Amino acid sequence: MEAATTQVQGGGSPPTTGRATGDGRQGLPLLGAAGVAVAVALGAINNRMDGEWGTGIFFVLNGIAAAALLVVAISALRATAGPGAGAGGGSPGASGRGAADDRARPSGDITALLVAGYFLLALTIGNFADILGAEGGSGSTMWTTLLFGAIVAYPAWVLRSPISALFSALALGIAFLAFVDWVFDYESFDTLRWLILILILAYAGASAIARDTSYRHEVQMVNAAGVATLALAVSVFVAAVAAQFGELFAPFGTEADTGGPVGWELLTLLAAAGLVWYAATRREPGPGYLGGIALFLFAVSAAIPDEDGASLVGWPIVLFLLAAALVAAAVMTGAASLPGGGPRGGAGPAPGAGSAAGDGPGVPR
Repeated sequence: MEAATTQVQGGGSPPTTGRATGDGRQGLPLLGAAGVAVAVALGAINNRMDGEWGTGIFFVLNGIAAAALLVVAISALRATAGPGAGAGGGSPGASGRGAADDRARPSGDITALLVAGYFLLALTIGNFADILGAEGGSGSTMWTTLLFGAIVAYPAWVLRSPISALFSALALGIAFLAFVDWVFDYESFDTLRWLILILILAYAGASAIARDTSYRHEVQMVNAAGVATLALAVSVFVAAVAAQFGELFAPFGTEADTGGPVGWELLTLLAAAGLVWYAATRREPGPGYLGGIALFLFAVSAAIPDEDGASLVGWPIVLFLLAAALVAAAVMTGAASLPGGGPRGGAGPAPGAGSAAGDGPGVPR
């Protein structure tokens, strides 16, 4: 164990998952699988018996199961985090990042327990809202997501659980959208897009702040921005398709109230391209998947001809010019390279080499 830790800190081998060995926690993978099975079973029971059982029964069943899974997961988190987890999770190194474990991928079994527990926690909070007589409007969505986010905040920021940070950030984002709708009762697609843009910028700012303290939290804030970008891409896609096939998308509104999405298409393109760039430079797949899906939705929206008919004017020409500019920039900066080689005139970086600041791109993930 001592040798493995030394190798991780020296950057010579892939980071560990943070799971200790030989300390009685080898059963965590089985517990993680059991937790997922329990969550799926209770989800099926909630759906099948919805008309047969009262809300109180579901509240008790979901609550007990959620509490059990989260207690096990949080106990494992505290054990793997070690001393200092409650005080910030370790002291930053010279590069401004946390300990080497902060850059390691989290333990999959603990993550499975947390996700299963959060699923059941969401069901429990929904049952609690039903017991209180909530009608399911924006006000109910606001306080239930705030309650969920507050509970998840402890493992997210005190025990430094990355997946919990993602759930907490997304819950706060949904609460923000629900709050604005509850207060102003907006009905415009453009208003929703502006709010989503605010969330994207907020998540990007949170990622920049987390950069100096926790690499994994930085990545999860980028993932949260990716989810918001995907929501923006969906709204643009729906507007573009509704303008072309309005009668098929009547529930989403007419062309008049969805608005012209050209400017939003540009913002979607920029945000999605930023996610793909981050994924490529950091070697993190999550932002890349989200950015790729958003780019696909943008491509479908851009491929739909406008009211004037088919034309090369617009996105086709703009994208060709953008590609030409990027190729020219790559050649001028010497970034173009032949397969198997480094930049022109150089041998390329050594395998596994990272930046001097320990940013993480050179660390195998």
